[in-house]
Amino acid sequence: MLVAALFVAGCTSQGPQPLAGELIDAGSIGAAGSNAPKGGAEVESSLAAAAPVLLTGTEEVPGPGHPEASGSVVIELVSERNEVCVDLDVTGLDSPTAVHLHESPAGGAGDVVLALPAPDGGDGSVSACVSAPAALLERLRSTPMRFYVNVHSDAHPDGAIRGQLR
Repeated sequence: MLVAALFVAGCTSQGPQPLAGELIDAGSIGAAGSNAPKGGAEVESSLAAAAPVLLTGTEEVPGPGHPEASGSVVIELVSERNEVCVDLDVTGLDSPTAVHLHESPAGGAGDVVLALPAPDGGDGSVSACVSAPAALLERLRSTPMRFYVNVHSDAHPDGAIRGQLR
């Protein structure tokens, strides 16, 4: 399972459950159940850290982003179904209008490679899966640090908060 910080989680019917404070290769998790979230599909990853990616306005490029808003995101890759699953939480944001996955290293602004679901409000969350091309899943798996998630809003149409994958 690749998670936006690359967050490795044990999965249950309630969704991802974090494994605290260790690096682990999710591919080594046994096939007997713990790596089969959402419909029993296998989840893949490279090495992952047990922490979600933090989203802040100071990370937004070009800035300025929202100075007081923040958020966190966890991303899972489900290769069997060519899906990217996202758990996103935002706080202190004016009306979110869009959430995107972009391809660019830290400090740069890159092209949108995938539209992600947006929360209903500025203090909200969303959990959903979206279809993604297999080639994108492979790039995310092999070079996650070349991607970032950002949340757009009415007051910050170019991006309010951002977090670089690791």
